[in-house]
Amino acid sequence: DLLDLAQAETGTLRLFPEVVDLRSLLADVFAAAAQTVGDNEEVRWRLQAPVSLPVLHADPVRLRNVLMNLLSNAARFTTRGQIVLGAEDAGSHVHLWVQDTGRGMTAATLARVRQSRPAVEAATPAGDEATQGLGLAIAQHLVQLHNGELTIESELGHGTTCHIYLPKMDAAMEAAGKESPVL
Repeated sequence: DLLDLAQAETGTLRLFPEVVDLRSLLADVFAAAAQTVGDNEEVRWRLQAPVSLPVLHADPVRLRNVLMNLLSNAARFTTRGQIVLGAEDAGSHVHLWVQDTGRGMTAATLARVRQSRPAVEAATPAGDEATQGLGLAIAQHLVQLHNGELTIESELGHGTTCHIYLPKMDAAMEAAGKESPVL
């Protein structure tokens, strides 16, 4: 994670975009996260996505990293309730979200993450909030590299929702200055 963040900040982190079947990617990520970090019986995991979603022009490995980081944070800070991975076609973009009923973030942690630069102490084992900020900062950089946006809503004691907005394939191809491939 630290290497990814350093590369993102120096502009040396490269994406390898390809046509991505978003529904399949979400199902795979959801199953992997529920199996690896979803071991709390008091937390219900839900995948909330339509059967049909648009394809994306994205780096599937990096997009998977983003979603796994967000789901891992949700699992770490949610002791009861639910964790939802959701998606919807939202016009010119795709809206993805990870929502939890966990403990939420302090205003200081949320402010640090919104600056997209974790505090220096995040690089050391300084506790759960520090590593949460690091994972979110990496996710934010990776989403920005995809010409997308990551926004976070959180209230201490009431959970967190991370929203990801990614351009659909045609918009992503235009931003990259390429023609859309024929599928």
